[in-house]
Amino acid sequence: MERNKKYFIKGAGVLLITAILVFTSIAVTANTMDEKEDTAISIVDCDSTEMNVKSNQETKPCSMKGVLWDNGLPDGRNGCSCVLSSTLDREVIDDFTVPEEGWSICDGHFRVVTYSGLGPEAINGVNVFFYKSTGPCEPDIERYAEREAEFNAYLTGDTYFDRPEIAIDCQFDCVDLTAGEWWVCFQPVLSENCFWLTTEESKCSIYYFSETYPKWTWGFDVFGYYYDVSFRLTGPTAKVVCDPVGMNFGKAKPGATVNGKIYVCNGGTPGSFLNWHVDTASAPSWGTWTFTPSSGINLAKGDCEIINVTCVLTKTKGNYSDDITIFNSDDPTDFCKAATSVEVPRDRSKNAFFWNLLQQFPALYQIVKILFGA
Repeated sequence: MERNKKYFIKGAGVLLITAILVFTSIAVTANTMDEKEDTAISIVDCDSTEMNVKSNQETKPCSMKGVLWDNGLPDGRNGCSCVLSSTLDREVIDDFTVPEEGWSICDGHFRVVTYSGLGPEAINGVNVFFYKSTGPCEPDIERYAEREAEFNAYLTGDTYFDRPEIAIDCQFDCVDLTAGEWWVCFQPVLSENCFWLTTEESKCSIYYFSETYPKWTWGFDVFGYYYDVSFRLTGPTAKVVCDPVGMNFGKAKPGATVNGKIYVCNGGTPGSFLNWHVDTASAPSWGTWTFTPSSGINLAKGDCEIINVTCVLTKTKGNYSDDITIFNSDDPTDFCKAATSVEVPRDRSKNAFFWNLLQQFPALYQIVKILFGA
């Protein structure tokens, strides 16, 4: 009996020393892997705040707008009276050309100064009018479409004619236009006269209408110069947003297959369609990934598509977290990131003989668990 006790103590000592050596080796390996993870570089193209599909919040300061026509910035030469007030109803129209595929116009931008130098607070509304052409550089008398726009007016910091320049961004129900020559008027609503700032004439000079000039009077006959006015037209803009579901995989062994989903949605403006793709080349290195589908086209505003995600884990012990990036295929500055993570515990199968021995010594097994968190 005494002899068996000595063998038991001796065997336990050998096992304890072996355990210390094995677990010390594992700890060193884990630390080395953690250091590699700390030096990993994630690719970020621009500052971005992703949209949460569930909360319906979105910000993408580096996304490009879908500019359809840009007539240039003010050239400092003049401003043409264009306003609706209690005593004035004046329109300035300028031309633009729609290509063969047609346009859907939903936004605009233009710049003005007021008669007495009032600031953005003086702007009470914006009317937007569209006119067809009846011939080259000949606008129709009747309006094709008219909109009351939502708008944001703000100071640019520049001054013209000793008055502060006001920039006005406006949004309105989209207007669908076919190919050809068209005309647009942005008419501010305020209590005094307002002047739409001019730019260099590019094709057809502006036309004018007021209490004393009939529709349409050639701008040269009113102002004595050839002018265009400063404006920009914007179309529907797609925006990629994503929401990961089940992409925090919890604990899983090396070689295990884990699954999740990513909802890809178009959070852009009405009338837009999103083409998107997963950046598969930059998928996290701790697994072999499959995305079904990995791309899509013509996703309408407000619609979502589900990506089924499968990952076969390739890394050993460690906590891993990373992002899967999904791009707007038509705008490389527009993207969203779906967070994913997994915890890979020690793979005991690599020390099967050692663990089988421990199972024969329950008391020692409990000690090892306490000392090393096995």
